[in-house]
Amino acid sequence: MLARRRFLLHVLIGGFILSHGTAVLGQSVGYPVLPETPFDYRGYAVDDLPEHFRTRGFRSVTATENTPTNNPITNAGATLGRVLFYDRRLSHNNSTACASCHQQETGFSDANQFSTGADGDQTPRHSMALGNAKFYDSGKFFWDERAATLEHQILMPIQDPTEMGMSLDVLRAKLGETSFYPQLFQAAFGSPEITDDRIARSVSQFVRSMVSYNSKFDSAHDENGAPHFEEVFTDQEILGGQIFHGDGRCTFCHTTNAQVGDLPHNTGLDALTADPGAGDGRFKVPSLRNVEVREFYMHDGRFDSLEQVVDFYSTGIQDHPQLDFILREQPGASPIRFEFTAEESSALVAFLKTLTDWTFLSDPKFADPFVLPCDFNNNLSCNIDDLNSLLTQGPLVEGVAVSLENQMFDIDGDSMLTWADAEKWLAIAAESNGLSSPYVPGDANLDGAVDAADMLMWSDAMFSLTTDWNQGDFNGDGLVDGRDFNQWLIHRRAAPDTAAVPEPTAAILLIVVVLGMGTVARRTPSTLAGFDLTETQRHGGV
Repeated sequence: MLARRRFLLHVLIGGFILSHGTAVLGQSVGYPVLPETPFDYRGYAVDDLPEHFRTRGFRSVTATENTPTNNPITNAGATLGRVLFYDRRLSHNNSTACASCHQQETGFSDANQFSTGADGDQTPRHSMALGNAKFYDSGKFFWDERAATLEHQILMPIQDPTEMGMSLDVLRAKLGETSFYPQLFQAAFGSPEITDDRIARSVSQFVRSMVSYNSKFDSAHDENGAPHFEEVFTDQEILGGQIFHGDGRCTFCHTTNAQVGDLPHNTGLDALTADPGAGDGRFKVPSLRNVEVREFYMHDGRFDSLEQVVDFYSTGIQDHPQLDFILREQPGASPIRFEFTAEESSALVAFLKTLTDWTFLSDPKFADPFVLPCDFNNNLSCNIDDLNSLLTQGPLVEGVAVSLENQMFDIDGDSMLTWADAEKWLAIAAESNGLSSPYVPGDANLDGAVDAADMLMWSDAMFSLTTDWNQGDFNGDGLVDGRDFNQWLIHRRAAPDTAAVPEPTAAILLIVVVLGMGTVARRTPSTLAGFDLTETQRHGGV
C-alpha cells in the first residue's frame, strides 16, 4: 500500500510540476503549533521582572516602560502576536514575515546588513534589535523615530513596498480565510473580528514581551537587586564594567539595567550626515542586550564586530556639527578621544558579552510557531509518511473543507484540501531535501538520483509474479516493461549529478527490451481518495 500511494503521486503530479517548475518554498505557508496552555507572557515580562529592573541603577527600568494603558500584555494577545510576527502571509506574496528581518538567534535583529523585502529590494538601514524595546522611554520606533508608538510602527513595514508590500484590506481578508486566526483573535480580544488595530496591538504585545534579564550581568544581582559583580565576573569583565559605567560614558546613552536609550543621539559616525535620521544625524539607541550575537552594528550596519565598535568610540568619533555634547570635552571642543588601551578595549568587549541572555535567545515562547509546511508528523523532515497523511484526508480531486483537525494539510492556504496541496507538497519537500525537482521518472526510490538502485527495483517488479502495485512503471502506462527501462536510461543520462552506473552492453539491452515486451507485470486497479487511478491513467492522467 505504501508503494501504491507513493507511485500514485509521482504519476499524477510529477509531470505537472516538472513542466511548470518547482514552487518557491518561501511562498508556501504553514500553520502554527501552539501549546494547549498559552505561554505566560505577562508573568515573564511584567509580574516576574527581577528586582534590579525595579529599583536599581540610575533609575528603575520599569520607570521607562512605554506600554500604553489600553494595550497591556496578555497571554492570549501575545500568543496571537507571536503567530502574526512569524507569518509570511503578512507579505503580499507569502515570502516575508516580521521575523524574516528580526531573528531570535541574533537578538531579533537581522543577520544581514540590510534586509531583503518580499520582492527582493533591500532596506536602506539595518534592522534594529527588538529586545527590551518596551523600555525605550519615549516609546518612539524606527531608527529615525518616525513612529510615535510601537502600535503605529507595526503596520508600517507591512504596507511598505520595499518590505512586505501588503494592503491592509487584503491582509484582513487573507487572515480571515484561515481556520486558526478567527479563533486566536477571539481568544485575544473577545470576538473573531480581524482589524488593523487588533493586528497592531497583538504584535506590539508580543514585541514588548521580549524582555531580556537572564544574562551573566543579571545573575550578578541578588534578590534585592544589589549588584555583586566581584562574585560572578572575571577581572577582565569587572574592568570592562568600570569603563562602561565610568570613563567610557556609555551609560549616558545606554541607561538603566536594561542598557537601553531614552533619546536619539548623534554619535559622530560621520562628519557630514547623508542620512539625517531623527534630525541632525541623530538615531534611536536600542538596548545592548544580546549585542554579542548581532552580525552588524549601527543604523547602517557599517561595523560587523564589537571590536570595531569599540575602536570607533576609542579614536574614530567624527566632528559633526550636531555631535552629542557627551562626546565633547566641553562645548565647541573637538570630539573626545578615549584612546582605550588594548587591555581596556578587550575588557569593554568582555563586559558587553556579559549582557548575552542565552535563555532569551532560545526561549520557545519567542520562537517560530510555524512548522515546515510539508512536515505533517513533526519529525523535522518531509517524507513519504507525510505525503500519505495528506492523501488520506479525503477525495482531493473534489476538494476537502479545512477544519481544525486537518488544517495542517492546507499548504497553499486556500482553506481547501485539493491536488494543489499535494502538488505543492512535492515541490516543497524536494526543495527542503535539496533536490532540484520533486520527481524524475526513473527515480524509483526517491533518493534524488536515477541510478542502479532504481534499475534493480524495476527489474524486481518486472520479473516478479506479483500483481500488486509496484514502482517499476516509470512511464505510467500500467505496465512494467522495456519502455520503462528506456525511461530509466534517458533520465539517468540526463542527470549529471547522479552516481555513475555501468553502461549496459547492446546485447544485454536487446535481451532486456525483448523480454520486457513479452513479459509485463500488470498493476491491479487501485482507488485512492475516491479516485480510480487505472481509469485516470488510461485517459492520460492529470
